[in-house]
Amino acid sequence: MATLPLRRWWSLLTEKADKRQYRRFKIRAELDEANDFVSMTEVLGRRYSPERMADERFGSRPDLLVVDGGKPQLTAAINQLNELGLRHSCLRPC
Repeated sequence: MATLPLRRWWSLLTEKADKRQYRRFKIRAELDEANDFVSMTEVLGRRYSPERMADERFGSRPDLLVVDGGKPQLTAAINQLNELGLRHSCLRPC
């Protein structure tokens, strides 16, 4: 039985998780195996699409976005944010 990969999204407000903003994204891309870069690009593209940004249920754009991974995952996230035309400041991984 094939399973779709999932990615999760948490929003924190004043040090506590805002459970109303929790999102689970089923990855729609056709993947033969797990691919963090494709998944990261898809989730950020879907979360920050103009339609979602206009939807009050998704809340406002966060002040901080934490990427779980290394430099390749961070690069994938930065590239997607740039494609969407979203301004950001990037702190490099240690």
